[in-house]
Amino acid sequence: MNAGIAASLTLAVLSQKVFAQDSQDAGIAASLSLSGATSILNSLVPLVEEKIGSLPIPNLPFDQDGFEGSVTNVKCDKLAVGSQSVSFATNSIGVSLEGMSLTCSAGWNFKLKSWPHVPDGSGSVDISVSNTKASMSVGLTTENLHPQLNCAPVSLTIGDINLSFHGSALDWILNLFKSLIENAIKSALDGQVGSAIASFINEDVNKELSGLNLDLAIAAPPPFDIAEARFGFVANPVINPTFIGVQMQGDVVPLATPNASLPIPPPSLPPFSSSSDGELYIEAFISSYTLVSAAYTYFAAGLERWTVPASEIPLGFNETQAYLLVAPGMVIAYPTNASVQMIVSVGNVPDVVITNATGITATLPLLLSFQAENSNSSFTEAFAVNAEATLSLSPAVGVNPKVTGGLIITGDFRYINSSLTLNSTNVGPVNVGLLSIFAGVTLQDVLVPILNVLLQTGLPIPAADGLELVNATLSTGDGYVLLGSDFTFNPSLTGDSVFNKLARLAID
Repeated sequence: MNAGIAASLTLAVLSQKVFAQDSQDAGIAASLSLSGATSILNSLVPLVEEKIGSLPIPNLPFDQDGFEGSVTNVKCDKLAVGSQSVSFATNSIGVSLEGMSLTCSAGWNFKLKSWPHVPDGSGSVDISVSNTKASMSVGLTTENLHPQLNCAPVSLTIGDINLSFHGSALDWILNLFKSLIENAIKSALDGQVGSAIASFINEDVNKELSGLNLDLAIAAPPPFDIAEARFGFVANPVINPTFIGVQMQGDVVPLATPNASLPIPPPSLPPFSSSSDGELYIEAFISSYTLVSAAYTYFAAGLERWTVPASEIPLGFNETQAYLLVAPGMVIAYPTNASVQMIVSVGNVPDVVITNATGITATLPLLLSFQAENSNSSFTEAFAVNAEATLSLSPAVGVNPKVTGGLIITGDFRYINSSLTLNSTNVGPVNVGLLSIFAGVTLQDVLVPILNVLLQTGLPIPAADGLELVNATLSTGDGYVLLGSDFTFNPSLTGDSVFNKLARLAID
C-alpha cells in the first residue's frame, strides 16, 4: 500500500519537475504524456517494493469467555504489486494498484484466566493478504510559482486474508485468533496507512515542493555569468485524458535582480492537444521569448559589445591606408598606416522569428564603430555604420557539463546577410557600399564565432532526481521550438530527496 501512494506522489512530483514567471505570461508550455506517467510508475513501484520494510501493527491482547491472551510480534513485509496503471482525469491524476499481496507473521498465546490457567497454549501464525487493490487521486495546483498537491483519501479494497497456524489450541481459540488477526490487518491497512500517507503528501511533500529550485544559473564564462533561467509555474497545471500541460516562465533574467519584470511580452503559444502530444513522454513549446529575454538581459547589462582588435580584422582593413576609397579623410586625419580596430555593439534587442519553414532567424541591429590609432597610441572613432545583420540559428541538445546526466539547449549561429547605413562620421564622406563585403566577412568570421562560444553555455534543462532524458530532439514550428524526449527514471532513495522520504515513509 505504501508503494502505491509513493508511486502516485512521485508521479505528481515528476509531472511538475520535468519542466518548470513572475507574470501571468508563459515563455514555455510543456507536457507530460500518459505514456510518460506510466513509465514513471512502472519504474517506481518495483523500487519501493524492494525498499519497503515492515508494517507496524501493535500487539493485540484479548479477554473473552474466561480466557486471556494476545497476538504478538506482528510483522508484515514482502509487498508485491501485481499490476499498476495511471489515468488522467480533469484536474487529477489517478493511480490504481491491483493484485497486491502482503505476507505477515505473528506469535500467539492464551491461557484460562482462573487457576490452574489451563487449557493454555502458544504458537505462531503465517498470514497472507492477496487480491488487494489501492486507488487514489492527486490534484495539482500552483502556489508561488511552485507545484502543490492535494491527495484525496486513499481507497483500499482488501481481498483475501489466509492464516496458517502452527502450535496446538482449541478450535474456537484459533477462530478467535483468526478474527483478531484479520481485523488487525484490515485496520492497519485501511486506517494507519491511508491517513498517514494523505497527511504526508498534503503537508510534508508540499513543503518540499515549495522549496524546489526552479531558477537555474547559466554557467557562462565571466563576464557573462550574470544570468539565470526561470522555470516557475505561472498557472495551475491542466490535466487532460492523455497528458498534463504546464505553463512556465521560460525566461532569462539577471542573477542580481531575478524578480525584475522584462519589458518583453511573451508571444502566444499553441495549446497542447491529443494529436500534438503524440507518443513522446515529454514535450515543450519554447517560444522566441526565451531567446529574446536572454538577449535583453545581456544587453541591459552592457555585455553585448565587443572589441575586434586590428590583429583580427580581415581583408587588410586593419590599417587606415585600406580605407582610401571607403573614407578618404581617414588617411589625412590619422598617421600613415595607423592601426584600425572596430567596436561591435548591439543597438537594441534582436528580433527573433521562428517558423516551420525557415527555422530560427535573428535580426541584430548592430553599430560598427571604426576607430583609428592616434600618434599617442590612443584610439578615436573615425566613423560608425549601422549594420542590420540577419543570422540563422540551428538549435541542438547538448550535455550539461555542470550537472551529471543533465542536458542543455545549445545551437549554432550562421551569418546570412547584412545591410549598412552611415550612422556618423568624423572624417568626412564614407562610401558605405564598399564596406558591405568587408562587414559581411567580419560578422561571419569574427562576431559569429564569439556568439557561438557564448551559445555553447546553453540553456539548462531542469532535471529531477534519477530522471535522464533519452534521445531528446528539437524541431521548429510557427513561433516555437519543440523539445521532445523520452526518459529513463531511476530515482535515488538516499539522502534527503523526495524519493528517499517516500522510502522512509514506506519503511517507517
